[in-house]
Amino acid sequence: MRGLLSAVVIGAVALAAAPGSAQSLGELAAKEREKRKARTAGKVYSDEDLRKHGSPAAAPADPSSEGAGAPAAGSTGGEASSETGAVSETGTVSETDQRAEREKAWRDRWDKANATLDQARDEQTRAQAAYDNAPDLMKPAFQGRLDDAQKKFRDAEQAVNTLDDERRFSGFRR
Repeated sequence: MRGLLSAVVIGAVALAAAPGSAQSLGELAAKEREKRKARTAGKVYSDEDLRKHGSPAAAPADPSSEGAGAPAAGSTGGEASSETGAVSETGTVSETDQRAEREKAWRDRWDKANATLDQARDEQTRAQAAYDNAPDLMKPAFQGRLDDAQKKFRDAEQAVNTLDDERRFSGFRR
């Protein structure tokens, strides 16, 4: 009987403590969310802020002027463009603009690497055809050209794969 009584008492204590720990856990989660919100919230610059500091990009738009309200050419409209000269109060280019510049540089390298890969593929195809069509006595003469073409193709393919890894790591679109 005594064992049963102690088991009931222990169970009652455990049940009474459970809601308190769940509540405090919920409170901790709410506090952590608030801390994260406060930490990630940055300064939002309005047109008024930009006008106060004399930014040429923030000049009031004249509705009668041509293209008023439309984003600048090459701009998505939602982001400041480095072409507009939009900078923060400290005189640095915004993180969005820096990312756009990095993505543009990556895209240029991507296009060049793919063009090099296409050229290497074509050269390898021509070298393989020349080797295949050569008489047996001439094959050693064509083997060096074929080996060089295959090496160029592998190198170009590796460059494209490296850039693709960089794209995934940086979150760029293809």
